[in-house]
Amino acid sequence: MELQPASATHAAGLNHYGLVVDDLRATVATLEQRGVTVEDPRPGRRDSFVANAKDLDGVEIEFFQLGPESPQEQASASWR
Repeated sequence: MELQPASATHAAGLNHYGLVVDDLRATVATLEQRGVTVEDPRPGRRDSFVANAKDLDGVEIEFFQLGPESPQEQASASWR
């Protein structure tokens, strides 16, 4: 979850959040089968893939599949 102060370009409150999944393509396929409009997976930053959808309130959801060299996975590994 990313929190930012309100500004001319960002509304107050939650505007998006991210979820890490093990298999992004399978997650996207399941969401589509259930009627969710979701983007096709695309390369993210280093060693990751991402796809976006919106929840019922219009809040952006980012679905991530992280590889071992992604900065997020490296940070998570250092906390274990």
